[in-house]
Amino acid sequence: MVGLVLAVMLDALNATIFGMARGHVMGTFHLTPDEAAWIGIVYLSAKLTLFPCGSWFIKKYSLVTVIWVALSLCSVTSLICAISVNYTVLISSRAVQGAAGAMLIASAQTLLLGVFPSNRQGLVQAIFALAVVVAPTSLAPVVQGYFIDAAIWQASFVLSIGLAAGAALILLCMPESVFPKYQHAVNPFDWLGFVLFAIAMLNLTYILNEGTRWNWFEARHLRWSAAVFVVAMAICIHRLVTKSDQVLLDRGVFGDDHFTFGFFVSFIAGAALFGSAFLIQAFTLSVLRFPAGEAGLLLLPSGLATITGLCLAGWLITYRNTPPIAFIPLGVLLFMTSMWLMSRTGLQSGWQDLSGALLLRGFGLGFLFLSLTLITLSGLKPIYRADGVGLFNWGRQLGGLIGVAVLSSYNTSMNATNLQVLGRNFDPSNTWFGLRRQMLSEVLVERGFEPGLAEPASALMLQSTLKPQVAMLSFNEAFLALALLFVLAVPIILSFKIIQKRFGS
Repeated sequence: MVGLVLAVMLDALNATIFGMARGHVMGTFHLTPDEAAWIGIVYLSAKLTLFPCGSWFIKKYSLVTVIWVALSLCSVTSLICAISVNYTVLISSRAVQGAAGAMLIASAQTLLLGVFPSNRQGLVQAIFALAVVVAPTSLAPVVQGYFIDAAIWQASFVLSIGLAAGAALILLCMPESVFPKYQHAVNPFDWLGFVLFAIAMLNLTYILNEGTRWNWFEARHLRWSAAVFVVAMAICIHRLVTKSDQVLLDRGVFGDDHFTFGFFVSFIAGAALFGSAFLIQAFTLSVLRFPAGEAGLLLLPSGLATITGLCLAGWLITYRNTPPIAFIPLGVLLFMTSMWLMSRTGLQSGWQDLSGALLLRGFGLGFLFLSLTLITLSGLKPIYRADGVGLFNWGRQLGGLIGVAVLSSYNTSMNATNLQVLGRNFDPSNTWFGLRRQMLSEVLVERGFEPGLAEPASALMLQSTLKPQVAMLSFNEAFLALALLFVLAVPIILSFKIIQKRFGS
């Protein structure tokens, strides 16, 4: 168990480093913003491709084999990323790293579902969630913030290699009899469908990452990317439904009503998890001007609260037979409250102002994700476990990507609106603006400014206060929008459940 958690934590470090160290990476490799963006795009697209498609390899070659291959690839690519001085080599390594990370998460979680009995899965999945939920959004930013402040961002990959070595030593000590024989007869792999799905995921990831920057589909190349995604995905789905002699994944997994429902909700939960982490990090770095290390530390209390929520829910489910569904309303309520509190912060906010909201967020996400994981995966038949785990993690990852893209675009739009609204007050005809400018001009003259220069200088000084206020208001509105996500989502989820009950999966 510990070995698998360490192995998956390795992927959490690899997944988040280039988001925080983007500026340092651009300086190290002398990259343009477009070139730097591809470092994250190829990683995420490879991960999104292998999450659902990797189940075939798990069934074909066994769980243990896939875990060792994925762990080895993650280690080698981490070393390459740490010492690379070539952009092409770095991009190639990141693509392999993303694919290997997806296989590592899917195979490890499938193994845990097979090794431990169903009445122990509450605590088991709570511990595993430390690596897939807490590590990438709370623990990794702390470590990476320290390395970035010390100007040694490559050290994060060295730490990844250390985690891989520790995981390998623990797994080597385990007898083979512990691991279940998870091999099934499978049809030949649909390589054409796989290539089409990879193309679709690459284009979708590019659109979601770069859409805000290019004002979405006003850019011609984004319209082309969208067209390629739609065509490739349509052909891929057609092959999945009609081809019986070649497979990407076993669509029979959707025959389980609980899985289908959980898969649908995983997109919303992913948007809440990654969207809130993105907003908090961007807010503390760009508005409150925290150093990277302090911004990372700010998420640590939230991570500790998530761990507490996971362990508490896991213990109650395992030893008190509390139904997992009972924690979902509580998790949603706590998360909404935390985002509402974040929407009331100001430019002078500090640790003490944010800690309460972040603790509530942590507890809420802990309750929500453990319950959703158990509802979705615990009832799957052994032959469908690998498919279910891959699709569930795919939904969470893609939901997070969509959530970050929507919130980033919304924040940019609110910036423009708030700038226009507040900018109207910075007009010479505005009485209050005139009085403030006059008072500031008098202060500048007293301090040695020439009278002719004091007035324009005072106007510029007043206008310099506008940008932080605009950013503050925009983030407040984005946090409030995230709180209202579940207000909109609950009717949709209930409608889906009603339709599912009436017509079946």
